[in-house]
Amino acid sequence: MARARNLKPSFFTNDKLAEISALGRLLFAGLWTIADREGRLEDRPKRIKAELLPYDDCDVGAILDDLQTHGFILRYLANNAAYIQVLAFAKHQNPHVKETASTIPAPDKPCASAGVSGVDPADSLLPITSNGLPIKPTREQANAQPEPKTLPLPGTLRPETWAAWRTHLACKGKGLTMPTERLQLVRLAEHPDPDKTVQDAIAAGHASLPPPGGWPSQQARQTHLDARAKVAAEIWKGHDDGKRGNDITGESERIT
Repeated sequence: MARARNLKPSFFTNDKLAEISALGRLLFAGLWTIADREGRLEDRPKRIKAELLPYDDCDVGAILDDLQTHGFILRYLANNAAYIQVLAFAKHQNPHVKETASTIPAPDKPCASAGVSGVDPADSLLPITSNGLPIKPTREQANAQPEPKTLPLPGTLRPETWAAWRTHLACKGKGLTMPTERLQLVRLAEHPDPDKTVQDAIAAGHASLPPPGGWPSQQARQTHLDARAKVAAEIWKGHDDGKRGNDITGESERIT
């Protein structure tokens, strides 16, 4: 049963969504209306087309593949049935309190890096084609280095690793904008092994990538913060108006 959902103005200016065709963007918005309160629905391309794009001549299965490649949905298997998880659904939608609870099983690990480590992923995380069956890549396909479709990738960073990072961030409700993605790729170029850096960040559950020298130790971080506090104290020394600037945000706060 279709449901009323929210559509935010930022939907139209999402530069990552702009990489999807116009019909694909329309289909993506439509998925929210037929997904349950957890953002899940059955992966049945023919039925989805009949509900959302009945008057358009298009391949809904291919559009769903494209949405998954760009990190907007996850197609997965559970209990021998195919399903779709709309990623970051909870961030953008507020289902009615009386809406029926989801009866669709959640994906095992929606933020997992399927196939990135070189080990075959679990069946539930294999990509699903338009016929509803999973694709298990051959060894040659798994080792292939496809050309990036968007920004050039630095050094050893593989397209599938970067796609896994984008999906990982989408699971956390932190989708990449084009400027942010460009900045992260530039910084990754300074790492000796960009691919391993991204894999480690995914495995650790981080929502950001470390600097080239790695994350500083807690002691180094505290020393840095103490130094900043000392500078801030010197700047505000002699002020008697009862306010002090926050050295990190620049905002003022009342001293009590």
